[in-house]
Amino acid sequence: GWALLNLLLLPQAHMVLEQLKSECRFYNRTQRVWCLFRHLCNLKEFMCFDSNMGEYLQVTELGWLEAKYRNNWKELLARKNVQLRGRPCFLWVFPH
Repeated sequence: GWALLNLLLLPQAHMVLEQLKSECRFYNRTQRVWCLFRHLCNLKEFMCFDSNMGEYLQVTELGWLEAKYRNNWKELLARKNVQLRGRPCFLWVFPH
């Protein structure tokens, strides 16, 4: 009885899968690099960081608030843009 009661009263756990995917494109023999860092939740992209624009862009309504929060965090944007300059893609390391 007690185990069944706990199962009925406790909210069900929901699994959430978060992913970060990187996409880099090289122009003029690597003189110019354009990168997108795509943020996904349950296999759906909701936000990305565009290196050409130097800011986060919303892809869906879910990403609007998160992109706004991260774009207002000037230290994060400055650090991310500094890390992009002069480094090959495979050496980039970013906090989520």
